[in-house]
This record gives sequence, structure tokens and C-alpha cells, in this order.
Amino acid sequence: MGSLQQFACIDLGSRLEIALSESDLQGGILLHHLKASLIQAFKRTRVVEVLGRPKRIDPFKPGSHPVLHRARAFFYGRYILCLMHLGYGVIVIGRAGSGKSYLLSKIRNLIVLKPDINLVLQGQRPELDVCRLPDGNLAIEEPNRFAWDNRSELFGVLRGRRVLFTAQSMSVVSDLELQSLFEDRLVVIFLGGREDFRRELRGQGLKRSTYFG
Repeated sequence: MGSLQQFACIDLGSRLEIALSESDLQGGILLHHLKASLIQAFKRTRVVEVLGRPKRIDPFKPGSHPVLHRARAFFYGRYILCLMHLGYGVIVIGRAGSGKSYLLSKIRNLIVLKPDINLVLQGQRPELDVCRLPDGNLAIEEPNRFAWDNRSELFGVLRGRRVLFTAQSMSVVSDLELQSLFEDRLVVIFLGGREDFRRELRGQGLKRSTYFG
């Protein structure tokens, strides 16, 4: 578990505005303030901690407060895109119903790959065909349901891509050796409540955490 305690630091404040497109942020005072808050947060902390300190955010419940959760998804979607453009791999962890798919739906120009549910129900693991992976920002849902027999070939291709994973447990990191894929430049974001987060951390031998809100 030693690799799960590693962290990396990077000065994001000076480069954040390049990653945040002005055209993406048009449409109201709220988005302007979200952008300003995000930039200030990066300039203040000037650090992204990888795996040693997974980050928690509250789940998305668009049915109760659609405007609020749409704004939150926009905010965190831009945060994730910034990390991807800066060379980090991102894993969004959350149980069913936590809002992982909702968050992905609010990230622009994101290509989402899902395992074939019919094959999964038959106990099979569909393969990721590296020759057919589309260009662009890539999200792979439930990567542990895919076959990774050609892992070295897949890693060689994915290492040159901007990739986001979603899963229901942090164990996917060690199961698929994803810290090796991203050479420890990996950010884990957990969608869920405090108690669920604590249980997940204990299950992975981790103690420290960060709450985003």
C-alpha cells in the first residue's frame, strides 16, 4: 500500500486560466464567481495531493435542487478537465446513485466508454480495443468490468491520453495498477457522505482526506 501514500505537488495557479476556456464560462454571474473561486483555491493551496489524500465531495442530487447541482457539476467538471489537461489521471469513486454519470454528462467533449451490460450479465469481460479508442478526453466507466489481459498495450496507449475513470470502490486503483499507469500522477475524488468516505478510506488503509464541499 506504500504507493497509495505518495503525493505530488504542482503549481497550478499560474496555468489554470489557460485550461479554463472563457467560452465555457459564459452565461452568468454565478459561473464567473465559480471560476474566480476555483482559481483562488488553486493559488492558495498550490498543491494537488495524489492518492495519499483522496478528496470527497457531496453526491449530486439534481432532482432536489437542479440549479445548484448543475452549477456544482459544472464547477467540478472544469476542475477535473484542468487536472486532465495538466497530465493527471482522475478517478471518480462513488456508489450507485452518487451522481457519477450525472457529473460526466456535464463535462463537455467527453467521450464515455461503458462496458457492454449484456456481456457483463453473462459473466464476461469485454475487451478495450486500443485501436478503436476515439481521440479526445476519455472517460472509462467501471474499468474493472473490462478485460485487461493486454494491460501493457493498453497502458502504453492510455498513458498518452487524457483519461478519467469512474468506479464504485478505490480498490480499482490497486486491482488494475492504475497508479502505475499514471506514474503516481493520479487524483482520487470520492462522491458520497462522510461515513461512506471513512469506511472506504479504512478499507484501503488510508486515513487522511480532503473535503471539497
